[in-house]
Amino acid sequence: MRALMKPVLFLIAAIILFLAVCLVRAFMFTSTSENEDLLALPAAPAIDIDVAAGKLSEAITYQTITLRSGDPRPGQNQPWLDFHAFVQRSFPALSAQSTFETVADSSLMITWQGSNPDADPIILMGHLDVVPVDFSTLDGWNHSPFEGVISEGYVYGRGTMDCKGPIVAMLEAAELLAASGWVPERSIIFQYGHDEEVGGTGAEAMFNLQRERGIRPYFVLDEGMEVLETYALTGQPAALIGVSEKGYRSYRITAVDNGGHAAIPRRNTSAVRLGRALAALDDNQMPIDLTSSPFPEAVRSMADDLPFKIRFAMANSFAFGWMMESVTEEDVMFNAMLRTTAAPTMLAGSNKDNVLPPNASAVVNFRLHPSDTAEDLEAHMRRVLDPIGGMEFELITAGIVADPSPVSSIEGLPYRILESVASDTGEGVPVIPGMVVGSVDARFAAIVTDENIFRFVPTVYSNEDMGGMHGTNERLSLENLERMITGYSRIMMMGASVSEEG
Repeated sequence: MRALMKPVLFLIAAIILFLAVCLVRAFMFTSTSENEDLLALPAAPAIDIDVAAGKLSEAITYQTITLRSGDPRPGQNQPWLDFHAFVQRSFPALSAQSTFETVADSSLMITWQGSNPDADPIILMGHLDVVPVDFSTLDGWNHSPFEGVISEGYVYGRGTMDCKGPIVAMLEAAELLAASGWVPERSIIFQYGHDEEVGGTGAEAMFNLQRERGIRPYFVLDEGMEVLETYALTGQPAALIGVSEKGYRSYRITAVDNGGHAAIPRRNTSAVRLGRALAALDDNQMPIDLTSSPFPEAVRSMADDLPFKIRFAMANSFAFGWMMESVTEEDVMFNAMLRTTAAPTMLAGSNKDNVLPPNASAVVNFRLHPSDTAEDLEAHMRRVLDPIGGMEFELITAGIVADPSPVSSIEGLPYRILESVASDTGEGVPVIPGMVVGSVDARFAAIVTDENIFRFVPTVYSNEDMGGMHGTNERLSLENLERMITGYSRIMMMGASVSEEG
C-alpha cells in the first residue's frame, strides 16, 4: 500500500506545485508600465474654438448622405462637391500651399507638399458621407440634425462625430500650422472618401491612384478608435489605437428543396434544414486565437484592470488557454477580438403562409480574424454544413468583401507618436493596441503598404457620446473638438518631421 501511495503523493505534490507556479505567474501578470516610452510633445498652436466650431457647423449642413452601394448616384453628388468648395474656402492658408483633387467623382484628396521630396508622405483619412437620420427619431434630437446648431458647448448634427468633426479638426490643425509658417518635411496627404458607410469605393480609388504614382506612405491614420471614458473590457478609461481590422465577407447559405403544400408537409424541409444550419454555425464557432497580435499586447496593457480569471488564463495560456473560451461566451467584445464571428442577418423563404419554400436561405455576415483566411472560413463552413445535407453557400460580391488588414507594429516610431498623443489626450490613461471589428476605409491602405496603418481619433468619448454615433442626437463637444485639433496638430508636426526618425 505504501508503495502505491508514494507515486500518488508525488503526483499530488507536483500538481500543487504546478498550480502554485501558475498562481504566481498570474499575480506577476501585470500591466506594462504606463508612460515609459512616451515622446515629448511639441506645443500645439493656439486655437480659436469658436472659429473651428463655426466651420464644423457649416460642414454639417452639407447633406452627404449615403444609403446604399453606389451612392451618390450620377448627378446627385452636388453636396459632396459643395463640401469640397467649403474646404478650399474655409482653410485658405492650407489651400494656398496644397493641391486639391476630386477622385471618383466625389472623393476629395488634398496634398500639402513637403519640403523633402525624397521622404515618404503621411496620409490622414476620413470620410465625407454620413448615415441617414431615422425620421421617427427626430423628437429625440435637441436640434435639427443638418443645421449644425452650436448650443451649450456642443455642435449638434449628423456627422459631428462620424466623421466631419475629425475632418474639420485635422484641417483646422493644418490651417493653423500653415498660417504660422510651419512647413512639413514629409508631404501630408488628406484623403476623404465619399462612401465609407456603404462600401468605400472612393478610398479604394484614391489608394489605387497613389499606387500608380508610386506612393508608399510612412504611415496612414484613419478614424476607428479613440479614448473611452469607460472601456467595456475593463470598466476603466483607456485609449485605443487600432493596429488591425477584421475582414468582411457575407455568404448566402441556401437549403435546397422542391417546395410543396403546407397541408401535407414533409419532414426535414428546406426551412428546417436552414434552421439546423444556422444553429450548427452558432454551436461550432471558429477557434479562438490567443497568440496573434494585437491581443497579447492589448491584454498586457490592461492586465491590472482585468478579472483574475483572464489574467490566470493568459499568464498560463500554454495550459489554461481553454479558459478563455468561457470568457468569450460571457463577453461579446472578447469574442469579437479573439475569433472570426458569424452573424445571421437576413432570412428568406416562402412568400405565402401555406406554401413550403422550395429554397430557404440566410445571409450570414462573417468578420474574419487576421489569423484566418477566406479559405479557412469556407473549409469551416463545409465541415459544419455538409453533414446537414442539401446545403449550398455562395459569397455575396455586391457590397463589401475585404480580407483582414495587415497587423501594424507597435514598436516603430509612428505608433509611439500616436501612443504619446493618445496618452496626452486621455490625461495618462493606459494606451491599448486594438483591433477594429467593424470596417473603415483604412482597409484599402493595404493597396500601397502592409505596415503602419492605424485607426485613432484624439478625442475622449463617453458611453452617451458613443450612442449618438449613427444614432439619435449626435453631437460633438467643443472640448473634444479642441482635443482633436491639438492632437492632429501634434501628429502632423511629429509625423511629418523626417528628423523624428532619429
